[in-house]
Amino acid sequence: MDREKESHQSPFEKVTMSTIDQHVGQRIKQRRVELGLSQDDLARALNTTWEQVIKYESADNPITCGRLYELSRVLGVPMLWFFLGAGLDSTLDLNSSGLATESSR
Repeated sequence: MDREKESHQSPFEKVTMSTIDQHVGQRIKQRRVELGLSQDDLARALNTTWEQVIKYESADNPITCGRLYELSRVLGVPMLWFFLGAGLDSTLDLNSSGLATESSR
C-alpha cells in the first residue's frame, strides 16, 4: 500500500523549503569559489558581514528576494541559476509557463 502511494507522489513533494534554502546556499558558495572570492569579499560587495555570508551559505538565515537579486548581480548569474538542480527545474522553465511572453508585453 505504501509503495502505491510512493509511486504516485510528485517528485516535487520531496523538495522542502529547507532543502531549497540549503541548495541556494550551496550555489552561492559554489559561485563565490568559482569567482575566487572570499566570504569577506562577497560580504563587502553586499555591504554586510562575512558572518552573514556564512549564514547564507549554510542556510541558517533565509535570503530575501532583494538579497537574492543583489547576490545574482554581484556573482554575475541570473536569479534562477541559484535554483537549478534543486529538483524544481521544470517549474522554472519560463518558456513553457508563458511568463516570458507575458512579461515582455
